[in-house]
Amino acid sequence: MSLQTVIGAEGEKAELQHRIAALEEERATLTRDIESLREAISVRQLRSTASHIQSEVDALRAEKTGLQEQLSTFPAPDSSPAPVN
Repeated sequence: MSLQTVIGAEGEKAELQHRIAALEEERATLTRDIESLREAISVRQLRSTASHIQSEVDALRAEKTGLQEQLSTFPAPDSSPAPVN
């Protein structure tokens, strides 16, 4: 093996090591970015779900209040159960 071949191989080895290090760094960065994006999506999905459920709960509360008010306009028979609060 000639000196020129050895020098060429050493240069290629150094280039490959540099490329590998750069790729590993990029992989780590991309992995962190992906984890952050997944977490952000998860939080937004939870917010959306919570908002939707809150709207349903608010509507049910309003309906319950309306029904309780409507019920209070009728005379209560002596044997009827008390309204649920």
